Amino acid sequence: MRAKTSPQRVVLRSRICLVAAEGFPNNAIAHRWATSRPTVRLWRTRFNEAGPVGSVRECPAWASAHRLSPRKVRASVAWIYDAHRWHPHRIETFKLSKDTRCVETLTDVVTAIDEFIRLKNKNPKPFVWTQPVDDRLKKITHGDAVIETPP
Repeated sequence: MRAKTSPQRVVLRSRICLVAAEGFPNNAIAHRWATSRPTVRLWRTRFNEAGPVGSVRECPAWASAHRLSPRKVRASVAWIYDAHRWHPHRIETFKLSKDTRCVETLTDVVTAIDEFIRLKNKNPKPFVWTQPVDDRLKKITHGDAVIETPP
């Protein structure tokens, strides 16, 4: 009865309607089928209004009467961000260093990277496989099998 599939829903609704037709109160029906009183009232009313078809047909979900104002939504979101120390608005920001030698150090790093690239591109060495292809494929197959094995 806990499945959220349509046939289980119809079974529960039908049971509620059958027991209600025998004259049992809503509390007893709710207790017997492990559901809430509002659910029993809802299906009892729909059965009385529309008959058996009313308990089988899915009705559209009603919009909630409890709406939050945009101001309350913003306040709630801000509270959640603060509670978890999230700062999504800072994702694309850049913080300057307070180090007085920052520019000098950064310039040295950029110069070193440029020098490394220049030297590597000056005398490039092509990549050469040192292992036979069959051995490499065995390792790849083994790795795939290890990854797919459940713990």
